[in-house]
Amino acid sequence: MTKLFRRFLHGTSKPSFTLIAPRSLPTQKKSMLQKMGSIFTTGRQFALQYIKGGQQLSKNARLVGEIKKRISKKGYIPTRNESLLIYDTEDDFRKVIPFFMILIVLPESLPFLLMRGSDIIPSTCTSQEQI
Repeated sequence: MTKLFRRFLHGTSKPSFTLIAPRSLPTQKKSMLQKMGSIFTTGRQFALQYIKGGQQLSKNARLVGEIKKRISKKGYIPTRNESLLIYDTEDDFRKVIPFFMILIVLPESLPFLLMRGSDIIPSTCTSQEQI
């Protein structure tokens, strides 16, 4: 028997492919103040994420501008990473205007649109958990 198979049989370590749902004990009902606090915290986290994503998008735009100048002046051939940065940044800029229009006009509908798909959100405004 292999080591992995022995471990699996004896339960000394769980294989990495096994996902077990977390068990939670019944909790007490939250008060209205606790619910409001958690809603405020979640909203604050999303706002910070969008702000940081916007800052990253502006940094990417500056880098893309520099790369495009090098391409046009010297006949520079961009690396694969630079080409991907150019493509992703241009794609993100196409998503910015509809995203912020929805964020300003209909902010309460944003979670439903996020569940539908992340095609509307710029890639710099998403976290690893949302991908």
